[in-house]
Amino acid sequence: MNTTVKIAVIVMISFALALSSGCAKKGVYPGFFLGKYPHFSPGPEGGADLVYIKKDIDFSVYNKIMLEIQFYFDSGSKYNAIHPEVIAALTKDMYKAIADATGDTYPLVDQARPDVLRIRFAITDIVPHRIVSASGKKFGKGQEENFGKYVSVGGASMQAEILDSWTNERVGAVIDIKSVEKFKDYKSIDEWGNTKEAFKFWAERLRLFLDKAHGVK
Repeated sequence: MNTTVKIAVIVMISFALALSSGCAKKGVYPGFFLGKYPHFSPGPEGGADLVYIKKDIDFSVYNKIMLEIQFYFDSGSKYNAIHPEVIAALTKDMYKAIADATGDTYPLVDQARPDVLRIRFAITDIVPHRIVSASGKKFGKGQEENFGKYVSVGGASMQAEILDSWTNERVGAVIDIKSVEKFKDYKSIDEWGNTKEAFKFWAERLRLFLDKAHGVK
């Protein structure tokens, strides 16, 4: 099975699970987490909104990452509104953001080992970046954005479950909602620009977390 087909299968399964499990509130899908829903605490300033860390866990024993990325939709209309090729492209963007951030220090692997963290990402509530001109016409690629008005600056939300890949024990979890309000400015005319910025932010926060666990300053 090639990568594109695998991504498409994951998207379809994720959609089915999202519809069957429902959602407690926008951007939060309890059915995503394995087992009992964790007890979250407010995240650090400048970091994720909600965080759970297993007591007394030593993250310095982990230096590799198994990565899973899924897209969840809470309605059929949202699922049908986004072309599968867009989801496939955004999935690759998320993988690349994490691979670039973790580099050779915490490489991505595909097999469970005692030194491997398994991180399951659910990307939710992705919103395209919309810009229209004063006349109401949407800007095309390469056009000057300074003459536009903002309809939506886009964004995305995510939740992640962090597991010991060897035992499958949950050692952490995160929820972060990158809502429209959190993006004060937009970075580009790309309608998925701020969604990709959210990916980059999460990837960089993961790198900072791992560096701190390993005593890297």
